[in-house]
Amino acid sequence: FKNPGGKLIATYPVSASIEKTLPYNSTGEYFEGSNATGKITIINKGPNNWPLVANTRFQTPDGLVFRVKQFVTIPGTKQVEKTREDGSTYTDTIPGEIEVYVVADTEDAFGKIIGDRGNIQPTTFFVPGLSKTSQNIIYATRKEPFTAGQTVSKPRVVQEDIDAAKQKLLETLKGEGVERLREEVERQNRLKNTSLRLMEDSFVLEFSEPAFTVPDGLISQELEEFTISGTITVTGIAYNFNEVMNMLKQDLKLHKSPEKYLVYIYDKSFTYDIVDIDAKNKKIKITASIKGIEEFEIDPESENGQRLSKKIKEHVLGKSKKEASAYIQNL
Repeated sequence: FKNPGGKLIATYPVSASIEKTLPYNSTGEYFEGSNATGKITIINKGPNNWPLVANTRFQTPDGLVFRVKQFVTIPGTKQVEKTREDGSTYTDTIPGEIEVYVVADTEDAFGKIIGDRGNIQPTTFFVPGLSKTSQNIIYATRKEPFTAGQTVSKPRVVQEDIDAAKQKLLETLKGEGVERLREEVERQNRLKNTSLRLMEDSFVLEFSEPAFTVPDGLISQELEEFTISGTITVTGIAYNFNEVMNMLKQDLKLHKSPEKYLVYIYDKSFTYDIVDIDAKNKKIKITASIKGIEEFEIDPESENGQRLSKKIKEHVLGKSKKEASAYIQNL
């Protein structure tokens, strides 16, 4: 710490080690239910036959995925002669279509288990593997509800769970580490009757690499919840708050107006900003401020009071009562 006058204030390193065990809920699932089945009508609005390989996906607007289990070819459009009510005839273009058996996937397009959600009501399907243009030519419909879908699943641990648990545990360790430093500073203040205060700026605090302990073979285990442990060491810097305050108060008194006197100093107004950190020489440069109230000394028996009185008389002489009052109020 360094004040404008060039004085240095000692800083004191404080450190603490934190160890914590965190429970975490698994998000993975083992599917043990049954997939919904049914028949869909595939429609081809193009003039040519359209082949589809086995396992072609058909998807509902809300992301449920069903697959054709065999190779199929959807016939192209055909021309059909029709008769109007007046007896005249005309040619109409009829889309080609074919009815096929489909089975729901275990998971939908978003990675969620389908299960009994596959027992859908009549709806439309598109082929996600086709271009937008082709999806308007080849699509499917369903006129009857699907059946047989059943959701039975068990929780399991996936790698994403372990990664998320580590991140959550790290944030917890850091938060509790800072709180432990505060407690250590307060402990030293009680033992040594000092007024140390912790610098809690993020770029002053230092955290060691966390050490995590994860149970062996955790991935894919059928667990609703698992626990991981971790340790971290946090190091911070404390300073003598009273020493800084005394320095600031002296500086405040020196810089007050000579015509005024200091009425009150707000200790709680103390703020500081870090300007530079010299890690090599272990120095921190800050700018600090504190606020106070100063008032004119109006006692006519004092030198300052006499000076103020003379100043007021010189400025209000010849002015109206309203103008003189406004001038004094502005002081």
